[in-house]
Amino acid sequence: MTQSTRPTARSTDWSCSKRKLWLTGRFAATRLGDRLDGPARVSDEARASRCRQGALSVWFYAPYGDRLYGKFVSPSIVEIRGLSKQYGAFSALSELDLDVPRGELFALLGPNGAGKTTTMRMLMGILKASAGSARINGLDCFRDRVAVKRLVGFLPDEPVFHDYLRGIEIIRFVGGMHGLSASEINQRAWPLIERIELSDATEEYAVNYSRGMKKKLGLVCSLLHEPELLILDEPTSGLDPIATRGLNALLLEKVHAGMTVLLSSHLLDQVQRLCRRMAIISRGRLAAVGTLEELRQRANAESSLEEIFFAVAAEAGARATSSQPELPSPES
Repeated sequence: MTQSTRPTARSTDWSCSKRKLWLTGRFAATRLGDRLDGPARVSDEARASRCRQGALSVWFYAPYGDRLYGKFVSPSIVEIRGLSKQYGAFSALSELDLDVPRGELFALLGPNGAGKTTTMRMLMGILKASAGSARINGLDCFRDRVAVKRLVGFLPDEPVFHDYLRGIEIIRFVGGMHGLSASEINQRAWPLIERIELSDATEEYAVNYSRGMKKKLGLVCSLLHEPELLILDEPTSGLDPIATRGLNALLLEKVHAGMTVLLSSHLLDQVQRLCRRMAIISRGRLAAVGTLEELRQRANAESSLEEIFFAVAAEAGARATSSQPELPSPES
């Protein structure tokens, strides 16, 4: 049996929309079920046929010549395109386009009912989108929701636990569901438990937990499997100022270590201090996204995030009102 000939296509780096896409570091390439981890460059064939921003998968030549199908690591861990959710005639989310860069603390802002929680539930595969797509690490958030949950830690606004399980029993159960051994669970959980000051309540039944204690317990559970992405829906709601300060410090440490955090919050002053980038959703639509400096271009150079938020929300509300069809006048 003759050995396969190496392809002659010259492998080069290439740029797409001014962004160089290098297949270096962590990526997966599959050929007959085999897995390849290592560096590779995108071939000229890919440059010619697949050069478009947002492409998740490309054909490329590995260093040893076999043609493989691979996925490069996109600069964004969350990629949302045209995401919509309808409930009958009501549109909870409409054509949302959003990217969350890796290794950042990213805030999702908006008034109550804007669509923040709906977006997070679709990212977790809890809700199925009416249209559009949402991907985490290249995985479809609904179709691949089991695999997504291995990569993501999720803290909902209102964590729900079995009333008559103790806190430590819930932590052990969640760790076991992630395939962790008892020793791994203890090694990972107890530093978090002590840091967020939950150690006195681990033997207490969940039915006796306050909302803030449930938030702390949910946070421990969401971090047990050391996820690449942490999604937090109103994480400081129900926490006292001391616990809030401790949580913010913990999140900054996790981001510094390489984790990505996507959170929603109404505490705009805290978001301004913590987050590099933020998105504002109003009436189910993306109203603005960018760094604080970029958002200030819509107001003035000295505007706080709170001032920008009110200006953007008011502008989006006025635009939505003006786009509504006029009602026919009643017959005289």
